[in-house]
Amino acid sequence: MIFSWSCPKQLPIIIAHRGSSDSTPENTLAAFKKAIRDKADVVEFDIHLTKDKHIVVIHDNRLERTTSGRGNINEFSLSQLKKLSAGSWFKEKFASEKIPTLEESLSLMNGKVGINIEIKSDGNNFSIVDRCLEIVDKFSIKDGVLISSFNEKFLKRARILDSKIALGLLYNPLSHLLRSPIRLAQDLGVQYIILNGVNLRKRFVELSHNNGFFIGEYTINTNHRLERTLRFGVDAVITNRPAFVKKMIRRK
Repeated sequence: MIFSWSCPKQLPIIIAHRGSSDSTPENTLAAFKKAIRDKADVVEFDIHLTKDKHIVVIHDNRLERTTSGRGNINEFSLSQLKKLSAGSWFKEKFASEKIPTLEESLSLMNGKVGINIEIKSDGNNFSIVDRCLEIVDKFSIKDGVLISSFNEKFLKRARILDSKIALGLLYNPLSHLLRSPIRLAQDLGVQYIILNGVNLRKRFVELSHNNGFFIGEYTINTNHRLERTLRFGVDAVITNRPAFVKKMIRRK
């Protein structure tokens, strides 16, 4: 495997946020192919369940923003969703892009890049967690996969189902009721704590490292933000522009 979440060869890890989403439509195979060409260490993408219990790659729980459809994803079957364009909103040349399935995405990336799967669905429907891990198991790429979520119940479920797969807590002070992210990460058994830069402080990075956690920050797309991120010692840089970030890091 070319990438390992438990033992990354080089820090910081450069994570393509929804693929190379600055130059291609987010969460599409085109964005993932571009991220691989951009030599990102990892491709991050989001998943939801369809009406007929397939896992598809899309950020929002509704279709309007990034597809030619309207409505909630969980109200449509996979075959219905596959009729939509997932790229025409970005540029007409991407009109043929479809909403990918998790299987299609993993098949494309397998052996080429690390993978970060963010589980977006809310509530207590654990079937998306169960199905996601079943699919990951089929590809024999577990060391290269990180499962992340804001939903701590999903992370608990993932840890119960798999004691070894890497997990990432997406931490938001408000949604997590201002609980200590380090204490919460310890309780959940995650290896990565991932925050928005607004909520990140250098002292927190140091405390997290002292407690054995890796820190990820989103979304870094400018040199100004990147300089602060590197100064703080962040381990995983999540960006829409992986080629740009890699270039800037090489210059420093």
